[in-house]
Amino acid sequence: MAAPFPSLTAFASHLSTAADIVFPVIHGKFGEDGGIQALLEEHGIPFVGTSAAAARNAFDKYECAEHMRGCGLPTLPSFLIQSGVNDNDHDVALADWFTRNGVSPEDGSVVVKPARAGSSVGVSVCSGMEEASQKARELISEGIDSRVVVELFASGGQEFTAIVLQSASSTGGQTQEGLGRPVCLIPTQVELIKSGVSRSNPVVADSPATSAAEGADAAGGGEEGDIGVDIFDYRRKYLPTQQVLYSTPPRFPPAILSSLRSSVSRLFSSLSLRDCARIDGWFLPPSSPAYTRVLAGQRASRNEGGKGAANNEDGLEAEEEEYKEGIVVFSDVNIVSGMEQTSFLFQQAALVGLSHSLILRWILASACSRYSLPLPLHPPPASPGVVPSPTEREERENGEGGEADEAGRRRQPVWVLFGGSTAERQVSLISGTNVWLKLRACPQFDVKPFLLSPSHDSSSTASNDSGNSSSSGSVSLSERASWAAEVDTVWSLPYPVILRHTVEEVEAACIEASREAARITEAAAEAAAAAEAAAATGSTSSSASSSSPTSSLLASLQQSIAQELMENPSSDESSNGKAAVSQTMAGEPSLSPLGDVDLLSPPRQLSLHDWVAAAKVEGAVVFVAVHGGIGEDGTLQHLLEHESVPFTGSGSEASQLCMDKVATGQAIAHLASEGVFSARKLLLPLDLLLPCAAPVAATLSTPAPTTHSTSTAAAAAAVAAAGAADAVWQRLVGELQAGSFCVKPATDGCSAGVARLATPSDLAAYTAAVRDAAPRLLPGQLSTLCAIVEMPVRPPTHLLFEPFIETDPIRPLPAPPLPTDSALPADTSRSDINEEQLQEGEGGASRSDNNEGLVWEGKRRWVEVTVGVVGHRGRMRALAPSVTVKESGDVLTLEEKFQGGTGINLTPPPTSIISESAQEAGRRRIETVASALNIDGFARIDAFMHADTGEVIVIEANTVPGMTPSTVLMHQALAESPPIRPRDFFAMAVEHAVERHKNT
Repeated sequence: MAAPFPSLTAFASHLSTAADIVFPVIHGKFGEDGGIQALLEEHGIPFVGTSAAAARNAFDKYECAEHMRGCGLPTLPSFLIQSGVNDNDHDVALADWFTRNGVSPEDGSVVVKPARAGSSVGVSVCSGMEEASQKARELISEGIDSRVVVELFASGGQEFTAIVLQSASSTGGQTQEGLGRPVCLIPTQVELIKSGVSRSNPVVADSPATSAAEGADAAGGGEEGDIGVDIFDYRRKYLPTQQVLYSTPPRFPPAILSSLRSSVSRLFSSLSLRDCARIDGWFLPPSSPAYTRVLAGQRASRNEGGKGAANNEDGLEAEEEEYKEGIVVFSDVNIVSGMEQTSFLFQQAALVGLSHSLILRWILASACSRYSLPLPLHPPPASPGVVPSPTEREERENGEGGEADEAGRRRQPVWVLFGGSTAERQVSLISGTNVWLKLRACPQFDVKPFLLSPSHDSSSTASNDSGNSSSSGSVSLSERASWAAEVDTVWSLPYPVILRHTVEEVEAACIEASREAARITEAAAEAAAAAEAAAATGSTSSSASSSSPTSSLLASLQQSIAQELMENPSSDESSNGKAAVSQTMAGEPSLSPLGDVDLLSPPRQLSLHDWVAAAKVEGAVVFVAVHGGIGEDGTLQHLLEHESVPFTGSGSEASQLCMDKVATGQAIAHLASEGVFSARKLLLPLDLLLPCAAPVAATLSTPAPTTHSTSTAAAAAAVAAAGAADAVWQRLVGELQAGSFCVKPATDGCSAGVARLATPSDLAAYTAAVRDAAPRLLPGQLSTLCAIVEMPVRPPTHLLFEPFIETDPIRPLPAPPLPTDSALPADTSRSDINEEQLQEGEGGASRSDNNEGLVWEGKRRWVEVTVGVVGHRGRMRALAPSVTVKESGDVLTLEEKFQGGTGINLTPPPTSIISESAQEAGRRRIETVASALNIDGFARIDAFMHADTGEVIVIEANTVPGMTPSTVLMHQALAESPPIRPRDFFAMAVEHAVERHKNT
């Protein structure tokens, strides 16, 4: 295991000898406040990005706003609260600030945020002066920052974010901090959807809850005094969700968009930023409440500076003309943009023809040019330290060297399918995008991405529990496959279209692009007919524009930005790294004038039947990355098997078995004597549970007015529901022999609707949420719920109950602040295991702390783990187990499993928690489970593992596990010896599918 550097000085010394140039991607403190930059500058190490001094100025939100104000850029009025200043003095000054800016001290909306923290850290919307002051004191007392900004909330505003690069210019247009001019890419508009929006309700049609939800609209900047307003928080920014709508380009007036782009570039230059940055802000239309206040502040600022004072009337006229369509204000400057695979950086770059690889090399080239360094080239496939892919390894062993293209072999087509309409469809989008990007770098594959449409879904009409062996009237696998082949549809995806945050956004982009292509084709046909008719008569013809306004705007922006980026390219490749970027495209198709992204091919929509037929004709391997639904219940696999199309993962029967949690338990029941168990299970139909649900009126945030008679009826309904919930609860206690329970849909993804029920009231609330098709459960809705739980898209026909197995929490010790020069940082049971032992564990307590930075009491000896398995059916090999630390609550959340930077994964677990012998024994038992379930290719098995014996209680098996960049499956592959890189892991899955197909 790698050891930390003893000090920052030692770290810098290592970098000075090991690296030609450093690319810092640390967000927030130490990464964007000038800390890492100062360290690199002190040791003379070239690096990408802004200098230390400029970083400090840009990072402090208050000082940055003052800088903008001094440059004549409009800003949102702000107030600074600092530690060490008397609270009374602050309160007096803050009250005056509220009054001067026309904000109600009682309930006016303001944003409170640390002056020096990441753009999503500690940001909240407060109501009135008292709440704002209290929140500011909390941020200071919690040590988040000693400087807190209170800022006018952009009421009625429209949020945006813009990426800025530096052009390829090295002559005529140089800036003081780089060799190229700043170029703002196509900005993205960010619209938040108000909380409370619910999906349509197929269980209780036309219910008041549904009607209320359908009336919700986009939040935008909210209205004055609307404290229910939402903000673009960490979850919305980094976990795909339908609570956010993105538009690129933004739906702003053309003049505003032009002004926005020029102002962004101006701010980039005035702050002396370098290479790349992301700048966030707001467009305030004249109708927004914030517009008037910002305009008044802008006039005051200009008068204070003497601007406009000489000719006040002319100045006001010019000002009215300049801001007649609205005002653009900037709220945050990020010198390190987010770089997750669908981040704004990659989205906006793709729209001007730059792939992930090329945009990163563009930024790197900008820095290299500043230091007169040559641009590093891609490492050759067999570079020292690079683990060879299985294909390369096999070719060496077989004596068949040479690259696939050089050997004249046809590249293997791989079609990556993801999306769908399940609760885990957004995770599927991340998984599929990750697989596509990784395999795209493999020279032996020709990889194409495809979206399973979320709006045409066979499971909406076929029973979504049809695979449940315990339910009656089930539909056969063959019938489900035939139905899905006709009902489901698939989209082919051009590069820029795939880089969206949700499957709904991706499909919307596909529909719009298809319509635009149809408009162009129709207009071209009309123009040709008109020209033919004109030629016959000897007259001239004219035709209207064939493109929509949005399409025309996008095309115009793409062309102008490409020209700006390539302005005055240097012929001296040693002094200008960007001029060498074209060399990096060796081996990659150049499909746009600027880069390597196809901006021309429109999406295509096919029925699933026709798509599978096309895959067969193409000889493609289908890489299945659809979580839940037809992607994991055997439906898609059966269809592919029937058409003899190779695919990754387990076959149809194993997929169907693993999707059914009751059947899974029954299939491994015979393994109890080998130390493999399944918790007791009770499957109940939703129809039986609906009487337990709280009355509809009780679930509304704003109940309708009531009369005496309706109030009496509602009270009677509530009493009846409570009685029904108590009766079901007593049944659960009696049959499952437990005091609290884990509830989940009987057949759905691993995170959808999984929650702990501790009281009959929890049962009532959960059932009501299922009945009302609530999109998610919020903290506080259940007695022990501390985090958001995403719910199934459609109510399941059955719910599965299991005893809730208590485990001792594994908690990370608080990290000390980093000084300047310090270390870096089945109803089966076993006669001798009863429920008390499952809950309390066996053996004495142990404690893990200090050396691993963890605290674990260990009184309960069961630990929740997840284990990946790879290989051939009957010969599966278990990878190292992982423990994911729950930051709050009782059940792992969607974020902790799949969202980068959220969950803490321990792979393998420290031996002070699970002994080495127990881990090894547990892995052998997991392999036995995989064989019993006929799992093939790769999968993930979730279980509880005993810390001393390695016995396991199986939770579930996932035949299409999460494949996001941050999922534990990737960590476990990298923990192998030698490590298996994600790209090679996915390549192994494809090659296994090809081999299996040849042998069948």
